[in-house]
Amino acid sequence: MLISCREFRSDANRNLTAVWRCEQISAVWGMGSTGTRCYIRRMSTTSGGLRLHNSWLTPLALAVAAVVSLALSPLGAGSARAASDLVVPFESGVPWYVCQGYNGAPSHHGNLKYGLDMTTESARGRDGCWGNPNAATGRLVTSPGPGTATQYSGGGAGNWVCVRLDSGGSMSFMHLNAGGRASGRVSTGSPIGSVARAGESDNGGYAHAHLYAHTGSNCGTNDRVPFTGRFHLTGAPDLPYSAGVANQHAGARFLRSGSTAPSSTSSSSDLWLIKTRNTGSRKVEVHKVGAGSNYRDGEVHAATWFDTADQNNGYFQVVGNDLYFIKTRNTGSGKVEVHSATASSGYKSGQHHVTWFGTGDQNNGWFQMVGNELWFIKTKNTSSKRAEVHNATAASGYKQATVHAASWIGSNDEGNGWFQMVGNDLWFIKTKNTGSGKVEVHSATASSGYRNAGVHSATWLGTADRANGWFQMVGNDLWFIKTTNTGSNGKVEVHNATASSGYGKATLQTATWFSSGDRSNGWFQLGSK
Repeated sequence: MLISCREFRSDANRNLTAVWRCEQISAVWGMGSTGTRCYIRRMSTTSGGLRLHNSWLTPLALAVAAVVSLALSPLGAGSARAASDLVVPFESGVPWYVCQGYNGAPSHHGNLKYGLDMTTESARGRDGCWGNPNAATGRLVTSPGPGTATQYSGGGAGNWVCVRLDSGGSMSFMHLNAGGRASGRVSTGSPIGSVARAGESDNGGYAHAHLYAHTGSNCGTNDRVPFTGRFHLTGAPDLPYSAGVANQHAGARFLRSGSTAPSSTSSSSDLWLIKTRNTGSRKVEVHKVGAGSNYRDGEVHAATWFDTADQNNGYFQVVGNDLYFIKTRNTGSGKVEVHSATASSGYKSGQHHVTWFGTGDQNNGWFQMVGNELWFIKTKNTSSKRAEVHNATAASGYKQATVHAASWIGSNDEGNGWFQMVGNDLWFIKTKNTGSGKVEVHSATASSGYRNAGVHSATWLGTADRANGWFQMVGNDLWFIKTTNTGSNGKVEVHNATASSGYGKATLQTATWFSSGDRSNGWFQLGSK
C-alpha cells in the first residue's frame, strides 16, 4: 500500500521532539517501482547537547506513529505554548522594549502583576521606566488581532482601549491620547490609539503603553494572565510568569515584522522642510524624512541654487522631488514668476518662467503648484466676494489660463484657515471661527464649477492648534504638521485625520527627527501638494 507523505511533530515532552518524515523513493519494501520511505527523526536532550537519531519505519509502524503523534499534539493534550495568531501591537519595523515587567516596581503588584510597560527606548533602570520620558510619545498602538475595540477613561489607566479578540479573551492598552482611539471593528495591525506624552493620561510622568492580556472578553481586573500560550505575541519572546521574581522580562524586545511603517503611508506622506533661514550653506536647503522610516531617518539633505535672500519673496513648494519657487515680490518682470531646482541636477539648476499673474495680487490669496501647473486661490479683493480659482498652464508657458471660477466659499473666510488645491478641486481647512469647535474640512469640486461641496466635515483636531503648525490635505486625508507646543522632546510631530473615518480618527501620530526649533526657519509640507 502507499501512504501519503506527511510530516507529524510532537513537542508535548520538552525533552523530546520527534519528527516523522516520508519521502517518495524507488522500489521500497517490494512495492514495485515506487514507494514511500519513512523514518523517525528524534532530537533528544542529553548532557552532551542535542543528539539526532534516524530510525526507519515500516508502513504499520508509520500508521502507529501517526496515531501517537496526534495523541501527543497540542490538539490532544495541550502544550507549553499553544498556537497564537496574535502579533506585537505596534507599528511594523519599530522595536519596543519592556521597561517595567511582571512584579515590577513601582506599580506592578497584586492584580496588576501581569502588566507590561512598553517604550521605544531600550534604556531602563533597576525598576520602572527610565531614560527619555517622551521617547514613545505619539507612537501608534495597533490591534494584535481581529476583534472589537471599545474606548474607556479613568481608573488610573488614563485613556485606554479594550480589544475583545475574535480568538477569545481580550487585551487592554492604557495611557493613550484621547483623540484618535479606535471604536468598533478592528483588524490585525489596525491603529487603535497613540501614546500620550509624559505627564498625561495618568502615565506617571513617562510616556508608555501599558498592556494586559485577559481571559475574559471585557478586560476585567480579575482575569489578567501572562503573555504566553494563546496570548503569546508573534514578534515577542514567550513571557511566562515566575512567582517571586521581580521585574520579570524587563528589557525584552518586541518587533513586529513587515514594512517599517503603516501601510497607509507612502511617498505622498514623506515630510519635507524647505529651510529658507539660518542655513549653514546660505542657500535655501531641502531636507526630507521618509514615512517608511516612521519619520526617523533623513533621506534628502541638499543645498539648492536659491538664495536665502528670497525667503520672504514668495512661496516655496516641493513637487515630486523637485523644488519650486513661486516668486510674487521683487520680480524683475513685474509678474509672478515660477522657478525650479530639479532633484536630478542636485538642486543646482531648473526652469524659469514669467506668468500672466501680476505681483499686485501677492497679498490677495494663495499661490500653489499642482504638478507643473500654477494655481492662484484668490480670497481677497475679489469682485465676486467669493474665493476664486485661477490657473496658468505650463503648456502655454504660464501665459494663459483654462480656469477662472468663483467658488461657493465666501471671501469673508480669508483669515479663517488654509486654502489648497487637490488636483483641480478646492479645499478649505477651517481652523478658526468654526461652529463645531473643531478643525473642519470643506471642498468645492471642479466638476460642479466650484459651486457645490464634496465634503463638509468636522475633524478630531481642535482649533486650539490653529497657530501650532501647518495643515495640509494629502489626497482626501487631513494632516497636521505640529511645530509648536509639542510634547515630544522638542520634535516636530505629524498627525492625520482620515477621510475613511469621517475625519474622526488618526492612523498616524508620531514625532519626527525634525526639531521644533526650525518652526520659523522655512516651510514644512508633506509629499507634493
